Amino acid sequence: MPNVLRNKSLDNFLGAFLSQSIFVPYTAVYLTLTKSGLAKKLLGGIYFSLIELLFLRLRVYKHNWWRTVYTLILIPIYFVISDYWYYMLAQKNELIRKISLFLMIMVTETNLFLLLAFLRKIRFGWGRYHAWTEHFLITPLYSITFSLFSYFTLKKYNGYWAKLMVVLFDACLYQIFIRTKILKTKIKLINYILIKSVMVFVYGTYRKWIFGGYRDE
Repeated sequence: MPNVLRNKSLDNFLGAFLSQSIFVPYTAVYLTLTKSGLAKKLLGGIYFSLIELLFLRLRVYKHNWWRTVYTLILIPIYFVISDYWYYMLAQKNELIRKISLFLMIMVTETNLFLLLAFLRKIRFGWGRYHAWTEHFLITPLYSITFSLFSYFTLKKYNGYWAKLMVVLFDACLYQIFIRTKILKTKIKLINYILIKSVMVFVYGTYRKWIFGGYRDE
């Protein structure tokens, strides 16, 4: 990712986020929905590999243990897995549907916290100063805890009471992290509840897309 943010570490995180959460997944969805063949999937791998080489050439990106050949090989495999995953969803495979709902909630939650962090509204960490590395280590733990509770609650019943339970659980979790000083925030609790209420309705929509209806089938 070219220099978008002044903070180098944050700039690297932003680049990884855009690549792994937006560019590659959206391309995979497009190729799956258009029923693209293996040739287009290979071209997709070549395209992302060339972008990576360009960034390396411009010195706005550097490798640690990763190599461009991994991108060239793994991206087309990822696109093939996307096709298979969509097929299993269409066949209403129970395990795939359950995993899909949980992952959709967790990824959305993680991205929401990333956005709030970029806007300097929240920061996870230990001690007086919360470093970005600490934030990106703790955020997934918070998101996974919330997402597991949301998944089991909404999977059982996707009504208003279930959504209220999820919002109240999240508000309590939020307060626990604040009182233990693991979370620094500029968002008042009432505003946080309003934000998460909207998100919980989004997660309820995910549930309807995957399972249909409000109760278990």
